[in-house]
Amino acid sequence: MSQTRWLLVIGFAAYAVYMVIRGFTGYTSVVGLTVPSGVAAKSVTVHCGAPFGSARVHGPATTPYPLSRSACDTTQMRIILPVDVLLGLLGIAVVTSWGRWTPFSGPQLRS
Repeated sequence: MSQTRWLLVIGFAAYAVYMVIRGFTGYTSVVGLTVPSGVAAKSVTVHCGAPFGSARVHGPATTPYPLSRSACDTTQMRIILPVDVLLGLLGIAVVTSWGRWTPFSGPQLRS
């Protein structure tokens, strides 16, 4: 396999491994507060649990105003992360099988 292919395989593998790690580690989310007009915009930093781990949330016990959105909504991440891992594996499969494909020329007619 050429050096370019090896670099692509390593890149796709690193991406897939990063996405797996990202799914099992916590993250920090900055959530804006719904403030009344005339009040400066405020936000709160919340430490969220991993998308495929515990659903714990660490943040302030109370806020002066309600949150503008859910603090740690991992629904989209639970969908996107496995898709990203599959795309990384698909990329590895495509790169490693380059040159092995034979084009289909259709049925051969006998004369």
